[in-house]
Amino acid sequence: MAQNKARIEEFDIAKGISILCVILGHLGIYNVNRIVFTFHMPIFFLINGYFISTKNSFEEFLKKKFRGIIWPYGFTCFLICLLSIPISYHEHQDIWNNLFIWICGSFYGAGLPDVPIIFNNYSPFIGALWFLPALFWGTLITRKIIDISPYFSSTENNNISFLIFSVIFYVGWKTAETIWLPFDIQAGMTSSLFIFIGYLAKKYHVFSYKIPQEWILFLLFISIWNMKYFNGLWFVKNYFGNGLFDVIAALSTSFLIMKICQYIKLNFRIISSVFKWYGKNSIIVLAFHIIELDLFPWNILIAQLDDFFSAHFITILLVILIKIIWVSLGIVIINNCRYLKYFYAGGRV
Repeated sequence: MAQNKARIEEFDIAKGISILCVILGHLGIYNVNRIVFTFHMPIFFLINGYFISTKNSFEEFLKKKFRGIIWPYGFTCFLICLLSIPISYHEHQDIWNNLFIWICGSFYGAGLPDVPIIFNNYSPFIGALWFLPALFWGTLITRKIIDISPYFSSTENNNISFLIFSVIFYVGWKTAETIWLPFDIQAGMTSSLFIFIGYLAKKYHVFSYKIPQEWILFLLFISIWNMKYFNGLWFVKNYFGNGLFDVIAALSTSFLIMKICQYIKLNFRIISSVFKWYGKNSIIVLAFHIIELDLFPWNILIAQLDDFFSAHFITILLVILIKIIWVSLGIVIINNCRYLKYFYAGGRV
């Protein structure tokens, strides 16, 4: 029991690090992005796969994931649409047109405005919330294939399943170059491979292994190489600039991050507690982050701060601090308001 609790703590630390890296990754700094984009989304998919349960029926599993993933997505979209009204009024913009855009973006779910969507003359996007529909689809795909895997012989089970997930990954990857379907179905297809690998990691106790130093160095080499020659690893539009090497490198970096989290848990109690707090509330952090990212005029504030300090790095540090204070405030508000918490805790308060 104690061992299981330790593993959960490590995953919360990893989720905390990753969700804060999501915030850093949206600052638009290339030398930051080439590091954080190699692991922050893959880790969430791997951890989600680690906790996939097959105890209940698929129907019960679907209902639980809908409450836990789509409810927060829908409520956050509602908040964005609602808050866009006074902001549009203050900025002397067309209130109803902006509201219509956010409503369409909420239903389509695209993460970027430049993906090839169905409507060529309009690009509805919701921003970083794309992750939640993608996680929803990826989790359902993974669970369904796990459910049918016992029909294979025990020796073929994992090999055939892995082949199926590889095909799904490839189809999601390549079709995204032509058309981006609503609600991030293709991102869910590519994420399902990582979710399944997370499921296998639990099955074979991968994160409990004591890895030889030579293997650690090898994984570190792969990770650094991918960061040095980073060419884009974006599930948001299924773009993998270095092809399948990005998948291998993402798994390598994610494994190393998990080992770092184990070390943090054992040696840095205060830092561990901070990361765990953000990790346990990662979905709230994502929600409040996307609200400020979608609606707040950061370009104006950054320009003013640059003029005031005449040092861009000070501006960036202040922006990071403001963003972290904002999402921290969001965690406190949601967890202390049962009516809001209802939407972010899968219907539980």
